[in-house]
Amino acid sequence: SFVAFVQYFMDQAGGINTNKQKKVYFFDPFLYSSLLSYKRGQTLWTVISEVLSDEESISRLVEGVVVAHLRLWQEEPYKREPWSFLGFYYDRSTEVDAVTKIGQELWGIEVKFRSQARHIRRIPSHLKKLLVITQEEMPGIKKWKFILLIYSHSI
Repeated sequence: SFVAFVQYFMDQAGGINTNKQKKVYFFDPFLYSSLLSYKRGQTLWTVISEVLSDEESISRLVEGVVVAHLRLWQEEPYKREPWSFLGFYYDRSTEVDAVTKIGQELWGIEVKFRSQARHIRRIPSHLKKLLVITQEEMPGIKKWKFILLIYSHSI
């Protein structure tokens, strides 16, 4: 599909488990807003305005854009399908939005796109690195600053 895709749970060995919880992402936030506009019977501008005024909705959209780019960046159609290198991980205390295979290593990407983001309590031991994408509000500047923090087990 060129509209949305399913992301599967990736276990600690890098294998995909299709029986566990799944996440569905849209490739483009505009497509999401268009379908939501149709479903609600509202104008597209009304829906986009509502989405952009809700921090939770923005956070989910940014997460979707990041995961979609990871998928498009690494996929080789018919040679390397997305489920062979991209998934997500969770256990009782930790969720990682995207886990991707880079060579023989598993890297995690967590999107914390909120003004008051909760810190990650524990980095899963099977991840070589964990990239955290977050936002920081800057006093006097009316735009978001993206900060990429790279965590590794050596920290």
